[in-house]
Amino acid sequence: MRREDGSQRGRIWAAWPFRTERVRGVLAVAGADYATARAVWESALQSLCLAWSLCEQGGAPDAPRLTLLEPALFTHRLQLAVDRHHAEGFRFALYRFTFEGPEQALTELLGELPERLRGTDCVCRPGPDELLLLCGGSRRAYQQVRRRIESLWRQAWTQCGERGMAPPLNEERIDMAAVPGANGTHDFLAAAQDWIGTDERPS
Repeated sequence: MRREDGSQRGRIWAAWPFRTERVRGVLAVAGADYATARAVWESALQSLCLAWSLCEQGGAPDAPRLTLLEPALFTHRLQLAVDRHHAEGFRFALYRFTFEGPEQALTELLGELPERLRGTDCVCRPGPDELLLLCGGSRRAYQQVRRRIESLWRQAWTQCGERGMAPPLNEERIDMAAVPGANGTHDFLAAAQDWIGTDERPS
């Protein structure tokens, strides 16, 4: 339904039904921009269905958490983040952390971190000593997430039986807000794919 008058003229209210093997639901949107709503929210619906299907395939106790994603689904979340940035101006940044120490320490970290993230955040492990974090919101909001990661990293280091202080996190950042426009979006996604290490490239 599209509104034709008032302060929200041109905004739409819509609902998309969906189903997986075990779940039925409706994704409802209120006051969305008419020009971009269909592409953005239909893509979001596809992502939601894919994430739920992955959980169902994994079984209830050991189903993958929705914030710990395989590279293909993480790539899709990156595209959704770009779409939302263009449609609503919502800020995202992509971080790459590299860790020194045993691989098991990062595995321990990922046993706790996904459940401690916000709904707008997600992580991917493209390599044994690498972690990618897509983080929504301001830099101030990110600092809270960063402190949480540091705390869990120190905890994981101790749980692995390592002595002394955990090595510091090595961090790189790509800020979506710093690369506006179509060319900036293409560059952001291309740089992200280099970090993920897949052969996919933005069109």
